[in-house]
Amino acid sequence: MKNIVFLIFAFATICLSAQSTFEKNYGDPSVIEEGQDVVQTSDGGFLAACFKMSDVFLLKTDADGIEQWNKTFDLDYPVQVTCIEKTSDGGYIIGGYSGTYETDFDFFLMKLDAACDSVWTKTFGTTVKDKAYAVKQTADGGFALAGTTETTDVNYNGWMVKTDASGNQQWAQTFGGSSYDYVYDMTLTTDGGFLCCGSTSSYAGGTGAFFIKLNSSGVEQWHKRYGGETAGAGYAFGIDNTFDNGFIATGMHGSFYLLRLDGNGDTLWTKNPSVDFFLTGIDVVQTTGGYVVAGYETTYEPEGFDVVLRKYDESGTKLWSKNFSGDNSGYVTRMIGTSDNGFAVTGKYEYLDGGSVENTNIYLIKTDENGEGCFGYLTGLQEICMVTVDNATGKNKVIWTPEEPASAYNIYKLTTEGYEVIGTVNATELSEYVDMTSNPGTASDRYKVSIIDTCGNETLTGDYHKTIHLNVSPGVPSGFALTWEHYEGFTFTKYRIFRGTAAGGLVQIDSTLSSNFTYTDTTSLTGALYYQVAAVKPVPCYSSSTGAKDVGGPFSQSVSNLEDNGVGGNVDELSSDKYNISIYPNPASNESQISYKLMTPSQVNIELVSITSKTVLSVHYDKKIPGTYTEKLNLEKLEQGSYFLRITIENKTINRKIEIIR
Repeated sequence: MKNIVFLIFAFATICLSAQSTFEKNYGDPSVIEEGQDVVQTSDGGFLAACFKMSDVFLLKTDADGIEQWNKTFDLDYPVQVTCIEKTSDGGYIIGGYSGTYETDFDFFLMKLDAACDSVWTKTFGTTVKDKAYAVKQTADGGFALAGTTETTDVNYNGWMVKTDASGNQQWAQTFGGSSYDYVYDMTLTTDGGFLCCGSTSSYAGGTGAFFIKLNSSGVEQWHKRYGGETAGAGYAFGIDNTFDNGFIATGMHGSFYLLRLDGNGDTLWTKNPSVDFFLTGIDVVQTTGGYVVAGYETTYEPEGFDVVLRKYDESGTKLWSKNFSGDNSGYVTRMIGTSDNGFAVTGKYEYLDGGSVENTNIYLIKTDENGEGCFGYLTGLQEICMVTVDNATGKNKVIWTPEEPASAYNIYKLTTEGYEVIGTVNATELSEYVDMTSNPGTASDRYKVSIIDTCGNETLTGDYHKTIHLNVSPGVPSGFALTWEHYEGFTFTKYRIFRGTAAGGLVQIDSTLSSNFTYTDTTSLTGALYYQVAAVKPVPCYSSSTGAKDVGGPFSQSVSNLEDNGVGGNVDELSSDKYNISIYPNPASNESQISYKLMTPSQVNIELVSITSKTVLSVHYDKKIPGTYTEKLNLEKLEQGSYFLRITIENKTINRKIEIIR
């Protein structure tokens, strides 16, 4: 349909060393959106004319297929857009039809400026149904719209409207026979006229591919009909000019159909292989060394359609064929040649659910000159299974079950600057990530995961998961009070409570509802005790990797940090000994002091917290060189009672209970 222009240079935004290729779908999951036609813009990007809820809808992308903006023209009447062309003034012309089956249809024409703002809109019609499928700017700056008109309740004919540059009608012409004649595409001819293609049943035989040549005034000069006598009905859906002033057309005639015509419409050759019974040609362009066809092929696993690009040489011999759409269904409406000798295809992308169409989006594919490119089929987001504390390292572990084809995954963590990438996991590795910068005993953290496809494209992140942060303090009047921050990320009904007399030997002692964030252990045990709480995931999940048989898991609960009761023990006994930590006096009245020893330069944070984990005194936060230090604790303004001195040295946290007495 579209005349391909071969350039010896590229647009400034297109890399000279490599072609930009992509396969993307766009749209709102709540409405049906379909790409109808596409043009390449002066910046190397693409502008797609689309159908969306009976409005004129435009989608603009850059050269890499990244959406830059979209625009809806909400007119006073419903419009079905079918075609778009660039105009000589740097703007665009859109064609289609307006109206409904109840009110009949009219040809629709809209002129846009270079900024895609509407300059004018026009409608043209008879008293019946008129639908335009192709638009061209003519040599005099005007426009030609071609399509089909309903001449009677049972007959249709081709119809063309010619306008001046302002969209004022200059003439209209009906053409065809006495039965069904449909026009699906049109191209300009070297003598200033037009060649339309479609289907007809007006002439001898059944329905056949139809070609009709009009002069610059819309007067018929000749018509041709091919196929229809055998092997099913014939249709020509797309046409383009060839370098020798002939034509190339595609469609179907029982199976895939490709016709090479000379300037008089006589066939030089046709290709109608029976092995391509499920393939329909929709559009075709002349290219270096032959022709490229875009079409769709019926598939059954899954049930739907694949978009197909196929290259033929000048004699009609197939050179290559490429299929697109992945695990869903794709349908092509138009194709263009691009400035880098590649191809751009638009249409609709259907998400399938059990064989039924769940949603339809705008589909845009850009390939190189061989139909190749870097294509991904990412249709969703990567959700996290859970974040838990890793037994081996004591650090936060992020776990997810891969749902999409991927080359890698980015792990994001919430910081003071927002979510930032903290690591990448290759798809060939288990889908787990241990955050070695985390300190579960200090605060809870939030994580997200995104997918990187084989083209290097990255999806948006899935929902965040927030870890459990546990504190333990003396209970009132006895025992120990556990308080924690709620786990966020999956729905669950209960927490498990774990306790042990050693850091490595905890057992479950109880459970509580997920709506509770506190628990009092009324144990009579004395000495050092250790605690953890865990959010119980109703359905366990597994980590996995691409091409690997091994999986990780099952992961059935998200576990908090390990926290001690502050009585003669601590979460990290080795760290306590390593730093020679001592508090004196303890119990204390108005003043106490803490001493510690550093063997290497370290970040030190010391604070006093209440039994409800509220910071009541910040003692120190600084980077220290190796040496022995003593920090004074001014307790005068604090009430009598039990507190915890929390010492963090380079991500190692030690809790020490301190009593204030008066």
